[in-house]
Amino acid sequence: MIKSELIEKLGEAHPHLFQRDVERVVNTVLEEITSALESGDRVELRGFGAFSVRNRPPRQRLLRLLLTPPPPPPPSPMSLRPRVRMPNSSWRGGSHAASSPRCAAKLPRSL
Repeated sequence: MIKSELIEKLGEAHPHLFQRDVERVVNTVLEEITSALESGDRVELRGFGAFSVRNRPPRQRLLRLLLTPPPPPPPSPMSLRPRVRMPNSSWRGGSHAASSPRCAAKLPRSL
């Protein structure tokens, strides 16, 4: 039930009251309940329930996760492999690697 529905039902239950008076009564009651809860008091409505404010400690895990920066990503492995092997280079085996038939077939003719 929202406040306007409460005002409407109270107006129907008490037809001798003006609508503005019913609104003023409902607003006053809700303001008193709000101010009592803000000051830390307990509010009890007989036949309906009791209201009080509880002060709880903050959720540490969520707060810690929000305040700490994420860890840096792991370093990616670096590798350097030339597209074409050069003759007489010291890259993996030196000059004898370029003279092998397997490696010589991959070399361009212009070099």
